[in-house]
Amino acid sequence: MQELAEPATVPLEAWINDERVELRPPIEILLLPTAAWHCADHEFALAGFVMPKSDAVIEVGDRARFELRRLLKGAQGFADALESNDPKVVENTLKALYLCLQERYGITYEFEPRTYARDWQLVRFHHEVLDELQGTCIDLALVFAACLENAYRDPLIIVVEIGRDDIGGTTIQHAVVGCWRSSSRASEAVIRHQTKMRQWLKAREIVVIDSKGFPRTKRFLVVCRSHRVRRRGRRSWKTILWPTPLIL
Repeated sequence: MQELAEPATVPLEAWINDERVELRPPIEILLLPTAAWHCADHEFALAGFVMPKSDAVIEVGDRARFELRRLLKGAQGFADALESNDPKVVENTLKALYLCLQERYGITYEFEPRTYARDWQLVRFHHEVLDELQGTCIDLALVFAACLENAYRDPLIIVVEIGRDDIGGTTIQHAVVGCWRSSSRASEAVIRHQTKMRQWLKAREIVVIDSKGFPRTKRFLVVCRSHRVRRRGRRSWKTILWPTPLIL
């Protein structure tokens, strides 16, 4: 598994008491590399990449406490923030983490490692993003979601379809991060209903930020291949992420 670079189809084996049991009919399964996310209809698997107890994420939290103390009066740590009655406590918690990543890490927005199979991509783990100082929108969103989990907050990763590649017809998506003001109201791992998301956003139950803001890349790398797709993407962004996301 560690050496697997591309998806591979392998036969499934069953063993009982150290003896192999023949399966009838034979079953084949598709194995993906360790860091692969199958993004076509397997959105729920993305949660497995959010690791709040990663040493790299804990280090971000430790450093972000200094920002939190400056932003939130009386708070020494994120547990204090959780108990605070300050009406902007959630925004200040997000801001402390955001500014820490922006100012203490020189992260560059970069494309995912190149692959050749459809409907999946390689995801950088948190320590890779923070050690190599690079990541895609999904890598950065995962890091930020893990930081929120480590700060006792309930995050969401919102994947927005912004268009299609005119050449291959591949769906172009962008990932942003949401945070519940209180505990999560979602009853399932994946929320597919835009209406429900818009209601929560309109009621200001969720704060949304774009993690592409804390890398040092000056201009967001455009993966769309035509001006038409880019214009359509901007319209989708304004529609789905309404009201305006929090920009720090």
